[in-house]
Amino acid sequence: PLGPELQAVYGVDPVESVLRFREYFEQKGIYENKLYPDTVSVLKALKEAGKTLVVATSKPQVYAERILDHFDLRQYIDGVFGATLDESKVLKSEIIADALAAFDQRPVVMVGDRLHDIHGAAENGIPSVGLLSGFGSRQELESAGADYIRSSLTDALDLLLTVPEPQRAPEDGLNRSRK
Repeated sequence: PLGPELQAVYGVDPVESVLRFREYFEQKGIYENKLYPDTVSVLKALKEAGKTLVVATSKPQVYAERILDHFDLRQYIDGVFGATLDESKVLKSEIIADALAAFDQRPVVMVGDRLHDIHGAAENGIPSVGLLSGFGSRQELESAGADYIRSSLTDALDLLLTVPEPQRAPEDGLNRSRK
């Protein structure tokens, strides 16, 4: 979630900083996002394999939908779930729970790059894949308890095609078979 993250990193007021961020983001910042090089090919491969793909993001849902449209990714996505603009819903665990309620299909896996993704998955009893190609570090993803860690979406594709149940090691909560 943006407010608490800005407060933790920069020590700023979370409410005021989110308002200022949104002023910029709504007009310009939303179009400054960049796709990882393998995004389209991995999404295409997963859809061709018959997978249901759902976005569960801490970004406000309206922004997530605009970003998907901007990059022409909506064709691969079956559902979009995000935070509310009034911040009545910002926790990743709540957003994932909404997605799971709407798409009650198993097995399921959460793919993310930050500790919030990993914690949200664990709180909903689903396995997680931490991606090092995003904003989180290996240490952050391991500390959060990611079931699997992969360097990129391409590196995670075989795993995502099989969507395994978690195989946590009891002593540290981490899967020892990851790269």
